[in-house]
Amino acid sequence: MAPISKTTLCNLALSMVGEQEIQDIDAQSGKNEQICSLLYEEVLEQVLQDHPWNFATFRKELAEDLEDPVFGYEHAFLLPTDPRCLQVLFTEEKADWKIEGRKLVTDADTATIAYIGAIEDPNDIPPLVRRVFYLSMAQQMSYRMTENATVLNVILEQLKDAWSSARVRDAQEGTPQFRDKSNWITSRYASVGYGRDLTTRR
Repeated sequence: MAPISKTTLCNLALSMVGEQEIQDIDAQSGKNEQICSLLYEEVLEQVLQDHPWNFATFRKELAEDLEDPVFGYEHAFLLPTDPRCLQVLFTEEKADWKIEGRKLVTDADTATIAYIGAIEDPNDIPPLVRRVFYLSMAQQMSYRMTENATVLNVILEQLKDAWSSARVRDAQEGTPQFRDKSNWITSRYASVGYGRDLTTRR
């Protein structure tokens, strides 16, 4: 199978909204390139954070920061940068912890975490999750490129099915460990709906 590029994923999204394909996402020589460049990383990080994907989960013992917290916790640990930490799932230590900036603060003497990392190479993303991603891109493009409600509804229905298939496949790759997280995702999407522009959410 030929390698998948960022441009390929953008073109799959563009095709969903009936827009012209681009030659290179990094060129930013036209409107479609600029929109793809604007949305790509933002939407990808949302997709990665919205489920505890096995392929994007990493485990690491954190290095302690030289400067302890001023108050509240005894220790501060630096979050991973390779790959960059998007979200801490849990810590091995049985102690309270909190993320503040790019640090994890806790009373524990060590911090060993499982976390969602920023996956940059599209070829490291499973096909079903790539589909979730480019359909999510198409959803955001539809707000900017077309006012066709029919097109948007088709994208949203396909996106809903894509999420379901990707989560089921992910769950088959190990013993479920994050049921609370999955339930939170389900309730979150039930409450906000797939039709909301999520690129402005933090």
